[in-house]
Amino acid sequence: MKVTSAFDGATGLALAKEQKFDLVLLDLGLPDMDGRQALEKARAFFSGPILILSARDREVEKIDALDLGADEAV
Repeated sequence: MKVTSAFDGATGLALAKEQKFDLVLLDLGLPDMDGRQALEKARAFFSGPILILSARDREVEKIDALDLGADEAV
C-alpha cells in the first residue's frame, strides 16, 4: 500500500486529479481552505470513498460533510 500526503487543500486536490487513489482521508481543518470546500471540489472529479477525520467535534460540521459527499465523518 502506498500513502501520499498533502499538507494543504490545493496540493491535495492537485494530487487527487493527477493520481489514482483508492480513497481519500480529509481533515476539515486545512491551512488554505475549509475542508468542506476541498470536499466539494474533490467530489467534482473523485468518485472513490472520502473519509473525514477531524478534531472538530461539532455535529453539524460532520453532517455538512456527509451532505457534501463524504462517506464517513469521524
